[in-house]
Amino acid sequence: MLIHLLLSILLWNPKLPQKTNPQLFEPNLISELDAWSFTPAFSKDGNRLLYVRWDNPNYNLGDRSIQRLYTSTKANGQWTEPVAIAETAGHRVDWPHFSPDGKHFLLSYNKYHAGQYNYPNEQKWSDFDIWRADCDTAGNIDWSSFEPIREADINREKTPANARIRYVYNETSPRMDLEGNLYFWSERPDQGIGRRDIYVAPASGSGVEDWQATQLLPRPINSTFRESGVAIAPDGQWMIFSSRRTGGQGKEDLYFSRKEGQNWTTPINLGPQVNSNEHDYCPQISPDGKTLYFTSSRKIKDVAPLDPGEGELVYNAIYFIPVDRIEAIQ
Repeated sequence: MLIHLLLSILLWNPKLPQKTNPQLFEPNLISELDAWSFTPAFSKDGNRLLYVRWDNPNYNLGDRSIQRLYTSTKANGQWTEPVAIAETAGHRVDWPHFSPDGKHFLLSYNKYHAGQYNYPNEQKWSDFDIWRADCDTAGNIDWSSFEPIREADINREKTPANARIRYVYNETSPRMDLEGNLYFWSERPDQGIGRRDIYVAPASGSGVEDWQATQLLPRPINSTFRESGVAIAPDGQWMIFSSRRTGGQGKEDLYFSRKEGQNWTTPINLGPQVNSNEHDYCPQISPDGKTLYFTSSRKIKDVAPLDPGEGELVYNAIYFIPVDRIEAIQ
């Protein structure tokens, strides 16, 4: 009887470490059940976020179906109703990011600019490039400084020759570490290992707009399968990224790798604690490095749909989990 009592006390003790699974981020506010919501970017102080919402995810609708940028701020510990950002209206956006030093805002943006191929109709094809702007630690963006990056072979132009070939020369999902190294993914048949690969533009040390030439991350990060959406730790010493390589839990999984010297360790699948049998992708690390956010198309069973008859299937919602609770990397 005494042994059973002691076991009950130990199992009940709330101070013991508990296994944590990813939780839906702000359901019915940011992770909405009638739209697709994508991984948010957080200001350095953690009180502002920007994220992409797709209200009607249907490619056949043209301009009536477009990914838009929204923002929310934290007031009294609660996130406010998201508001569309006017400065990027009219053009598709993808995967925002605040640099961990709080000085720069990055966005994959599908707006024609002078550094792209000079075609007469900018709606002819989609060319996402990485744009940057100055900001402060509260996430206030100086939109007058918002412009495409023109250095270091980071952005490449779509041309008539590759206009209809998947995501060739689209650059997206930018992420920076505290040293200013810029990570992103693209499809570059002339340079890549697989269909989609992760690249890095190393910081030159002389300023954020002066990177060294973009480099393909070597194996074992990239493979002959599809890699994308890297999240880099603020100190640059570990990363989490998505891949469709064999041996995963589902269609697209999250993997972890540490940096040892100049090399990256063999990626570890984050396992069924984090990954699902659907798409789990585009991770982002919180400014303090303690929380992992990502997008998933897994089914949601514990959140009621907004309207009867919608069912339980919700595509592309946002999830989060504390990094120190991810068992695969402890």
